[in-house]
Amino acid sequence: MIDSDAGELFDEWAKSGRGEPMAEGHAPAVEYMLQHAHRLLLNEKSRYRSIDVGCGTGWAVRWLNSKIECEQSIGIDVSPSMIERAKGLDVGREDAYVCANIQKWIPTSPVDLITSMEVLYYLNPIDSFLNTVRESWLLSGGLFIAGLDHHQDNPRSESWSADLNLEMDRSNDNIWRNRLIDAGFSDVETWLKKLEGRKDVTLFIQARKL
Repeated sequence: MIDSDAGELFDEWAKSGRGEPMAEGHAPAVEYMLQHAHRLLLNEKSRYRSIDVGCGTGWAVRWLNSKIECEQSIGIDVSPSMIERAKGLDVGREDAYVCANIQKWIPTSPVDLITSMEVLYYLNPIDSFLNTVRESWLLSGGLFIAGLDHHQDNPRSESWSADLNLEMDRSNDNIWRNRLIDAGFSDVETWLKKLEGRKDVTLFIQARKL
């Protein structure tokens, strides 16, 4: 799971006002990921529901809930301060945000789409989380997509674990692909993309529950 040190760090970031600047810095990658997922889902259905893992201040949740085709998007985060800030930025939709242990929480009903940006490499063991997502979070045919900047093909990320004094997974695309396959996902895809306005190369991973 996200250890207490990481949870405390995220809470400190939220309290110090770093939540919104972080969201802005990741916005090009998150918007690319959300637009990609939105298009894929609309090729198959007219309406969908989603969960954003590690929602922070709620940027992705608000983006998805702004789409008429999205019946409901909810966000989960380990940081109480991040969730409090997300609720403050989304007045009227406060119930869309959940503060909980990401690896122990189970949604009341499975959804069509799971998204995540810059969270998975903090989760340990990641394999059990991926299994839970496929088994309990996603509907049959559901889409899982995540973006990661901390990986072996992004040289800028090499020192992040030491800089933060946290254990962080820096696996490459092949390892992530195999993890998704081992967790029982289908149609697994991974790709690298450097988006305009960003210094980091983002690794995107995508898979389906059949």
